[in-house]
Amino acid sequence: MRKFWHKWPLALVMYTDENLRPPVVGADGTIWRTAGTARGAVVRIHPDYEADTGILHHELNHVCSFWELMAAGAAVGLGFTGVCLLVFGGGFYLAFVWIAALAAVLLMRKMKAYKVRCEAMAYAAQLKHHQRNGLPSELASLAARLASPVYDFGLTQVEAERLILKYV
Repeated sequence: MRKFWHKWPLALVMYTDENLRPPVVGADGTIWRTAGTARGAVVRIHPDYEADTGILHHELNHVCSFWELMAAGAAVGLGFTGVCLLVFGGGFYLAFVWIAALAAVLLMRKMKAYKVRCEAMAYAAQLKHHQRNGLPSELASLAARLASPVYDFGLTQVEAERLILKYV
């Protein structure tokens, strides 16, 4: 297993087949395998895809989303901390504010619209990387992946293409 620290966004990148989602079989019998996954600031990419830097950019886009959520949660928490200090003098209220900010961040990660947006942005980043570097990449194949049962968003291929193009 090869691993390294990516500097920006800060992430631990590992080329391993451990902790990747199992293959998903579509209604038409197509088998969809997971090439990579990002959980927080940890990226796992299957070793078969080590040469595909587009997948790395896709997963690093998810890491950016993670850091944005953490920053938003911290900003909300700090803002309410100031209010609690001024109004209530701190104490128990501070703990409540930070728990509420963390809960808001975790709930956001469960919202379907947010998840669809994050995946579309990640596929757009992958497409842009391939285009910038003259690598072969087809919008249709990326959209098919976004519309696949791997994500279960209920998107058609045309809707997935529009979403990806929105962020290119």
